[in-house]
Amino acid sequence: MTAASRTTGAPGALTMLRVWEGIGDQDAARRAEAELHRSTGRRIPGGGTEWFEANLKALDHAAAQLGLERRFGVDPLL
Repeated sequence: MTAASRTTGAPGALTMLRVWEGIGDQDAARRAEAELHRSTGRRIPGGGTEWFEANLKALDHAAAQLGLERRFGVDPLL
């Protein structure tokens, strides 16, 4: 996150909203990440390949379906 912060596509400070943990090797992690990317909203223009408009409820659901366990979560609306 530190390396991705304060770029032209995301000039503000970043806030981590979720951390999920899973079991498996690097290939399993890549597959889980790819599936989470597919379940996100549209990419944010200029934000690179890792920035999306995302629905946290949908991401939590997709992560649970992948067998990932949420280790950290913040609801920005509270």
